Amino acid sequence: MKTLMWSVATFGCESWTLRKNEETPLGAFEMEGLRKILRVSWTAKKTNEWVLNKARVKRELIDAVKPRKLAYYGHTMRKQESCLEKEIMQGTMTGALIFFACVGAPVRPKMLNMNGL
Repeated sequence: MKTLMWSVATFGCESWTLRKNEETPLGAFEMEGLRKILRVSWTAKKTNEWVLNKARVKRELIDAVKPRKLAYYGHTMRKQESCLEKEIMQGTMTGALIFFACVGAPVRPKMLNMNGL
């Protein structure tokens, strides 16, 4: 399981923002992979706990992603020079606050609206 599917599932996981609604599909992906390896059909009505016991493993995918995210954060913060990654993570980017809407009517930039233009 780890050699075949984890590399695909965790590609770029260092930059993910993990919330509960993103953790759920990762857990489902892990269980689906175990069911395929064990050849347990979804119609067999076997619980996830049964599948984990049968495979003699525990859920590890989400627990493996979190340390990788933390290690990447530490690596970026240790960089000596000022780089874009570090500024974004620290929230110290400088510049004008101009936001544009993606859909709908055009929105005037906030900095220009403050001058009454």
